[in-house]
Amino acid sequence: MIFYCDLVRLNGGLFIKTILLPYLIAHDDTDLSDTYLSSLIADLNRLPRLKPLRSSTLLTKMAKDYATSSGKAGIIGHENFVQRFSSLYRSGKTVGENCDYHQENALDAVIDLLIDQDEPSLGHRHNILSPVFNRVGVGIAPHRNYENVWVIDFSEQ
Repeated sequence: MIFYCDLVRLNGGLFIKTILLPYLIAHDDTDLSDTYLSSLIADLNRLPRLKPLRSSTLLTKMAKDYATSSGKAGIIGHENFVQRFSSLYRSGKTVGENCDYHQENALDAVIDLLIDQDEPSLGHRHNILSPVFNRVGVGIAPHRNYENVWVIDFSEQ
């Protein structure tokens, strides 16, 4: 997941040409008039070159723990977010979290989060493309209702 997030962050236009459009064609999902997809393409074409994300041991543990506990309980969303991130909040860091469900692989999950279909805030996309975030951790676990859950936790340095 970090690899694909970094490809987007390093060169949005190149990501469109080499990853996103071939992916959409292969999945028979090329309706570029779709509001969410067209806004993603516009965002990626405007995206300045961002620094790659650096893996964080703390964020990886947090993401893995939440993926495991939410998967076992069948939870969807960001339950107890403020409580789980309290130590980072106390240190003044900006944090974010993306959760995605039922995706077969990391590329499927990242593209789903980037398109952010039916999420008016586009919060998942904003987290991946945020220049504020430079640390990341990923967790993947079985999910009681959705086969699996992917969790990406972000923070600033």
